[in-house]
Amino acid sequence: MRICSSLQQLALAAALILPLASCAEQQADLSARIQDQVRTEMGKAAEKLANEPFTLNAEGLPAASIGTDGVLSIDGKPLPLTPQQQALALQYRQQIQAIASEGMQIGLQGAELGVGAAASALGGVLSGKDAGQIEAEVEAKAAGLKQAAARLCDRLPALMLAGQALAAAVPEFAPYASVNDKSIEQCRKDGQVDLS
Repeated sequence: MRICSSLQQLALAAALILPLASCAEQQADLSARIQDQVRTEMGKAAEKLANEPFTLNAEGLPAASIGTDGVLSIDGKPLPLTPQQQALALQYRQQIQAIASEGMQIGLQGAELGVGAAASALGGVLSGKDAGQIEAEVEAKAAGLKQAAARLCDRLPALMLAGQALAAAVPEFAPYASVNDKSIEQCRKDGQVDLS
């Protein structure tokens, strides 16, 4: 990972743009504004996640969705479900929602880390730190995020089981239950959760 060269370029660009006399104040203000904007957008995404149907895709098939009440629709048409089937659909939705919520929190932490890294790079350049010191600080902070992202993969087996239970109860859902042993293994290998 070549963070230091990108951070150095960002620090140099910021150093040229910001007046040196008030650089620290402007840097703190810019960081705060960026973090506020990221939190606002994440809040909107979390609200959407909690209040809107989840769309599920399967290659060559119309989109399916699961509403907040567990109503399962395919191609915009609700399927007639028994209370037990609807409960299984709701359980599947809750598994997805938990993973997506945790992923958004990790994303927020990553955005804050990025803003902090840019601020550290700028501050480090202006205070005489070398690139190695700056990179080591950023890497130490990023290690926690890598561990949190890996834990998302640990949630996939429960999602897979919920999908299998729903597919067994509602065969029309089977093509949309895309999480399997291979996708879990791939997640653990590359650290990315794919819920599509």
